[in-house]
This record gives sequence, structure tokens and C-alpha cells, in this order.
Amino acid sequence: MKVPIWVCILVGIVCGALGFFGGVVTSEVGRNFFAEISRVESPAEVANPQTLKTDFYELKYPGNWNLDEDDPDFDKENFFLIESSGSNFVLVAFDHYESDLDEGVELYAEEYEDMMRNPEITEFTKYGNLEGKGKRIEGKVYGNKTRVDIFCGSVNGITVSVVEWLYLDEEKDVLPGFELIESSFVFTEESDLKKPAKPKPDKE
Repeated sequence: MKVPIWVCILVGIVCGALGFFGGVVTSEVGRNFFAEISRVESPAEVANPQTLKTDFYELKYPGNWNLDEDDPDFDKENFFLIESSGSNFVLVAFDHYESDLDEGVELYAEEYEDMMRNPEITEFTKYGNLEGKGKRIEGKVYGNKTRVDIFCGSVNGITVSVVEWLYLDEEKDVLPGFELIESSFVFTEESDLKKPAKPKPDKE
């Protein structure tokens, strides 16, 4: 049974002083831990998708997957996580300005490369109908063969970053869900009427 990386980290922090089992039982994070390890991957329900839409983009995702609205950083116009029925996920983030695509990819890639020992790395340039910069990282995380795809692209002054986390032994069940999100993701016509842009961070 696979547990998302962020759950393992949080449980370790919360339970360190209490002993693992005692801490898990008594903490909210611990209860979430048990909920996570009870999740079993099932085939992505792509025939009955859910739709996520804002003024500037639209996408579809499997009917049995979850848009994590409980995440404290959740904001469908800036950052959100779509979780599979098991422990795989798609992360989507927006910068409301045109950012450096190579820097955007490396911002995420560095973290995931550190999780794997001697990962295999390849590059790509498309996500659905978007052109940009992408990096595929394959290796093992806690003994599980894992693939992380990272993509950054810009349209109409908005930069989107997408991260797909996939346990390769669950590829058959999960990949159709990733493909649904990718193929359905579009910047809508309203996107050229950009919302007030967030200021671009100053480089130090």
C-alpha cells in the first residue's frame, strides 16, 4: 500500500515526540494517515468526468478522482491538486505573468530528483495543445518505481505548471485519467481578457 509522500512527512513530524502509534491515533494528521493507507487505486472513470472551469481555463478529470479543496493552499485560479482514487496526483499552479519556463520546471524538478537515487531524466515540449518546457523523472521512491512529469507553458500572459506523480505499477489504472486532464485542458477565450496580474517577484 502506497502513502503520498507529504503524508509520511507530516506524520513523522507530528508523531516524533509521542511515539509513532500513539501520535498517529491521537492526531488529526494521524487519522488522515490511516485514511490514506486505506485508499486503493481503481481504474480512472474517464467516461463520467467532472469539470473544473474558471474565467481563463477549463479541464476535465475522472469522476472518481478528488479535487482537494481542503488543501490550505487551494485556489482554483492559482493552485490545486487533483488526487486519484489511490495515491497518485496531478498538481496545477498558475502564475499570472509570463515566467521563465526553464526556471519553473527546475523549481519542481529539484525536489523530485532529490527523492530518487540516480533517476532517469528526459525532456519534452508539449502538454496537450500547449507548447513549453517539460521534464520526465523516473526512479524509485521508497522502493516504488515512480515517474514524475513536470511541464511549464505560457499563454496570454499566464504561466501554467503541471506536475504528474505516477506509481508505475498503477499506470494502467491511472494513466487514462492523466490523459483526460491533459487532453481537456484549454485556456478559454476569456483568458485574453486577463484578470489583474500578480506582480512578478523580484529576483534577488
